[in-house]
Amino acid sequence: MKSRNPRPTVAFVTYSGQPQLYAEEAELPALLAARGVQAEPVIWSDPSVDWKRFDAVVIRSTWDYFERFDEFRPWIDRMESLGIPLFNSAALVRWNFDKRYLRELETRGIRILPTVFLEPNTRADLAEILSAHDWTHAVIKPAVSGGAYRTHRLEASEAGVYQPHLETILESCGALVQPFFPEIVSEGEWSLVFFDGAFSHAVLKVPAPAEYRIQPHFGGRAEHVEPEPWMLGQAREVLAALPEAPAYARIDGLRRGREFFLMEAELIEPYLFLATAPGASARYVDLVANLAR
Repeated sequence: MKSRNPRPTVAFVTYSGQPQLYAEEAELPALLAARGVQAEPVIWSDPSVDWKRFDAVVIRSTWDYFERFDEFRPWIDRMESLGIPLFNSAALVRWNFDKRYLRELETRGIRILPTVFLEPNTRADLAEILSAHDWTHAVIKPAVSGGAYRTHRLEASEAGVYQPHLETILESCGALVQPFFPEIVSEGEWSLVFFDGAFSHAVLKVPAPAEYRIQPHFGGRAEHVEPEPWMLGQAREVLAALPEAPAYARIDGLRRGREFFLMEAELIEPYLFLATAPGASARYVDLVANLAR
């Protein structure tokens, strides 16, 4: 439903660890004000917020949701029950919570990293998994997580050491076991950003020396890059395979030859790297202004 408010108001949803927009997005409220839209950061867990006063609620940096999942999911449900326009939609956010969505995308023809998907509260022998797949180096991660939270890289000979970590993960959620792709170190992880289905920009995220995690808090860096047409086409195939068209999406993956291996479709609270590409902030402002009206 279109807003009847001549000056619609948008909530950029944040979390208590960073209540304001992060540095590269600090200009967004002013840019939106020039478009006749009022925008403000709002902490998702703040009980005093009157969400009904917003014409659109846009999730930006709820970076504690995977640690407070039992609170965050009901918040999503509440937005939906109140009829508040949420972006991405409540249904798509719920679908994207658990990385086991990758299994569904694989059945739709999307190329993902080889993955063993483990259900929560089950028993799994890490050494047996690695041996059965002949994986000499692997990564284990929670099915509900972000920012490399509780993610571990290991050699097959260390399976016994990391078995307790896997068991701890499975006590609270599912888990993924994957072979370690050396391309994450030799080249980096590609992120392709789309607004309303249109490609905006891409970055290559490179880990620090002796690291494999590409997040900034582990020393990773990102640089603006232009994906080749074949990669852009394969990223578009991921968008087409989603349950519904997202307002925004970041498609993350690795390149091996001319094949793009999907690592994640980030549809909840992706860092958008707006400062890396000319025009990216303006394109995002266009998106948000349209969502609010």
